[in-house]
Amino acid sequence: MDCLFSRITNIHPRPNADKLDLGLVNNWPVVVPKGSFIENEIGLFICPDAKLPNNKVWAEPFLNYTGKENRVRTVKLRGEYSNGIFVKLKDLASEYSIHDEDLILDIKPEQVAIDLGIGHYSPPVPNDLAVAFPNLPLNLTKTDEENWENIPEHQLLLGQKALVTRKMDGCSATYILTAGGEFYCCGRRFTYKNDCFNRYTKVGHEIVRPALEKWVKKYNETIIVRGEITGHGVNGNKVNKDSKGPLKFNLFKTIHPSKDNTIWKWGLYGTQGHFLWCTEVLGLELETVPILGEMTITKDLLLQFQQAPKEDGEGVVIEFEDGTHYKAKSMDYYSNI
Repeated sequence: MDCLFSRITNIHPRPNADKLDLGLVNNWPVVVPKGSFIENEIGLFICPDAKLPNNKVWAEPFLNYTGKENRVRTVKLRGEYSNGIFVKLKDLASEYSIHDEDLILDIKPEQVAIDLGIGHYSPPVPNDLAVAFPNLPLNLTKTDEENWENIPEHQLLLGQKALVTRKMDGCSATYILTAGGEFYCCGRRFTYKNDCFNRYTKVGHEIVRPALEKWVKKYNETIIVRGEITGHGVNGNKVNKDSKGPLKFNLFKTIHPSKDNTIWKWGLYGTQGHFLWCTEVLGLELETVPILGEMTITKDLLLQFQQAPKEDGEGVVIEFEDGTHYKAKSMDYYSNI
């Protein structure tokens, strides 16, 4: 989710900052100009990691703060974290027709993004698309988790146990080895040709493929593994400890298609036992992302993850036994990258 119409609540003055107020949009802390909003006012919330359009009048005042990538970020203003951008409805009026303020809360976020030209920030695509196919095999979707702040509270499964793993700051990768011996190296959005050379194919051929070949030989079935590539300067910044050291593949999910690819069994989620089933019981020789343990998920725990220090890393991924999953990111970490 990159944007939605929502209400701002809990507006209060920011100590030692005469021109700023603090507020809450969904569960995102935001800083807004003092006196610019009243309690429960509806506005447009643009989420962190959204990408603003270049050609919209309403977006122009914010482009000075988003850099050349037009990427909306988490920032720290006068000692307070501010996530995303909250825009007054009247500032959208010249380009967006608003007849009933209450009804706009029901507009799907995806449609809002299309109407206003808001996209999602993604790293630059490969310069040479000859090395890649612009999709993933077997109708796979790109790996992604929603921020918990964007999810209605009744869908967070509060009070239930879930597996919590550390969200590593690298690049997402998917690898497939079919029962017939076909091997695919994929990034988050692209499938790379096996004879090109980049971090995806290097990790794929040197680390992942040998493990998958043993699996296929033993079980005679196709296996899909998804994980995070870290090390060797990947996503290098001043706080990313995952960018240090050699290239590594950190497994976070397995998928086991049927022979006709119509029925998929999913592995590695929900409980620590499920997560380690393929690696420790069935013998898949790949290292997993760091496991923090099974925890009962509460609102207070999610806020702890949100307010965690940058030294703890990018954040966590929370996975329930029914497959529900979402992420909790550290504001401190994201305000420093």
